[in-house]
Amino acid sequence: MKNGFLVIVACLCIGFDAISQSRGCSTILPNAIQKAGLGYSGPGSKGFEDWVEGLKSVHYDDSTVYQIPVVVHIIHNGEPIGTGRNIPDSRVVRQIQILNEDFRKIAGTPGSNTQPAGADTKIQFVLSQRDPDGNPTNGIVRVQRSQAVWGLGDNDTLKSISLWPEALYLNIWVCDLANNDIGYAQLPLCSAVPFSGNNVDVLPDGVVIDYEVFGDNFLPNARFPAYNRGRTATHEIGHFLGLIHIWGDASDCTGTDFCDDTPPQSGNSSRCPRGRFTCGNTNMIENYMDYTNDTCMNVFTNDQARRMRTVLINCDRRSTLLSSPAAINPKSMARFKLELYPNPARDKVTISIPEPMRGKSFTASLVNAEGKKVFQEMFVPKPSQQQILLSLQLPKGMFTLKLSAETLAPALGKLLIY
Repeated sequence: MKNGFLVIVACLCIGFDAISQSRGCSTILPNAIQKAGLGYSGPGSKGFEDWVEGLKSVHYDDSTVYQIPVVVHIIHNGEPIGTGRNIPDSRVVRQIQILNEDFRKIAGTPGSNTQPAGADTKIQFVLSQRDPDGNPTNGIVRVQRSQAVWGLGDNDTLKSISLWPEALYLNIWVCDLANNDIGYAQLPLCSAVPFSGNNVDVLPDGVVIDYEVFGDNFLPNARFPAYNRGRTATHEIGHFLGLIHIWGDASDCTGTDFCDDTPPQSGNSSRCPRGRFTCGNTNMIENYMDYTNDTCMNVFTNDQARRMRTVLINCDRRSTLLSSPAAINPKSMARFKLELYPNPARDKVTISIPEPMRGKSFTASLVNAEGKKVFQEMFVPKPSQQQILLSLQLPKGMFTLKLSAETLAPALGKLLIY
């Protein structure tokens, strides 16, 4: 188990932006920052925490559900599909289900809990249906390489093998990690946070998970039987969205994760020590940001949920995921383009009427991320009319806008309301 206290000191002193676990913690320093000698401005830094604190007056605990499109890159060594490092599609699909069970606190699943502070983060995940060229995909990419095992020092090489635009996709790489590491994630760096450098390239962004702990893995002789229920991805995506370890990476009760409803504790917990009592508190060993076994984890708190939603909505290296078209099946897209502006919008949006619909009556409707229709209005434009203006009074979030006219394929578009 690596020393978490040394990790946070290193972060504060020289600037790291990735966290790894086995279930322990190590770090990766981006080459660009290392070479330039620049300071760190991610979670845990004063600049980042002042920025989050300044947004506390804004409510990010509303009912809006935010959806993140995911692409999973399986890096294997030539094994047949479904064996060894080349894990089956079913494990990928199950991992997405696990993420949604955990982030949505779905009743009747391992992600459910009865903790007073336990939260439905209202963040959910979906495998991408469109690749960067707009072609249909199942959100799973398989790449064979002659290198079987990947160390933390191989980060840039590994990710460059297969990388989809970070602004549109949450990239997850699944491979055989060296040294019993089981995962690491890039922490968010946001342009709104003061940074001691200009245009520093911190790509590639995303999450890396060892293939043996991705999804449910009940295969015999697994190396990590305590971590075979998919919670490593939950933990690492928590980092990706701005969370730090529940004990604040200190072993003497002085650490903080900047979330008021996670009790202080002395260092990380291991296994599943129910009733563990340190720092004058019963420790929240069930929290996804501790180091306990997968079967022990089932809690994100309300403050952790608000923190992740704040980062997702306001950090430019995360918020663009909410306007990504990657989750829309291209087969369901109209054969003509639907143009919206401004997008993101606040309370009004102008729609350019597709030429085949001009002069025809059509219905404009909006569906939220939960599939619920929240707006509908009929329009009968003149043949010369090229635009319509919608006035909206809706909560923040991602919506699908649909124009439907008789005998024509519908026109679809994504609208982000902020």
